[in-house]
Amino acid sequence: MRLPECRVCAHQFRWEKVLVSCWFGRVIECQKCGTNHEKTNKNSFWMIFIPLITYQLFFYNFIESRLSYPDSDLNTIIFLSTGMAYYSIIPFMFPYFTEYKAIETDN
Repeated sequence: MRLPECRVCAHQFRWEKVLVSCWFGRVIECQKCGTNHEKTNKNSFWMIFIPLITYQLFFYNFIESRLSYPDSDLNTIIFLSTGMAYYSIIPFMFPYFTEYKAIETDN
């Protein structure tokens, strides 16, 4: 699990720049060689698919636990706090799974 790097000079991008690019769709410019990079189309799919699938699994487990132990409020608190912690951590890991391609410019 590594941060993405420049396709031309292999300079590794900073985590902060990749995070901003992931969420706001900005182009990243390599600090070393000046090449512009954009996210590949596969990234948009994964940024939607991973949280959606994990949410479905979490929700299914929550409903199943409520049906198995209907009077357990502790179970509800544990599931909700675990889900909130998970969904607050996941967005900060996307830079490690993001792929970029170099943009060809007409000069």
